[in-house]
Amino acid sequence: MIDILELHRVVMAQGMTSAGNHQTPQQLADEATKKREIRLMKNREAARHCRVKKKEYVKCLEERVQILESQNKKLIEELKSLQEFYKSSHVTIGMTPQPKKEYTGPE
Repeated sequence: MIDILELHRVVMAQGMTSAGNHQTPQQLADEATKKREIRLMKNREAARHCRVKKKEYVKCLEERVQILESQNKKLIEELKSLQEFYKSSHVTIGMTPQPKKEYTGPE
């Protein structure tokens, strides 16, 4: 693949970009083609860079999901443990606990 800067340098060295030159229709077509090639190469590179950044962003989000799911699981276990402790402490003291719905996690 031709390097973008190299192609641009060649176009500039050939004097194809100066508007003051009297050019034949073929030269104008060649200049337009070269400019289009440069634009397409820049666009490809920008698109590649965008895909790389998107991949990194998605990976970061997936890692965050894993961390949050783990924290959520630990908190649910802690809640259940505290609910059991609360129930057992009221039974040993002789108090009747208020009936409450037990948290079972996300539905």
